Amino acid sequence: MTKDKIRTIVNTYKKYLTPYIDSDTKEGHCYWMLTQIGDILEEGKIEKAMRWVGFIQGFLWTKNYFSIEELKTHNR
Repeated sequence: MTKDKIRTIVNTYKKYLTPYIDSDTKEGHCYWMLTQIGDILEEGKIEKAMRWVGFIQGFLWTKNYFSIEELKTHNR
């Protein structure tokens, strides 16, 4: 996955988690993770950024934000 693709995914997921920016919830933690991925990419740690995206995708799937098929499409 390219840096640009990861950034696109991050921006998409931020839209869903924006209401939780300052909350001390799992959603809030995932939003915080999304804000950190840009820095991780700038450090050249693409694999780490992809792991974080995968973690967030798993969370979004368990909360029924997206289906597995939708998440697969995001990664293409």
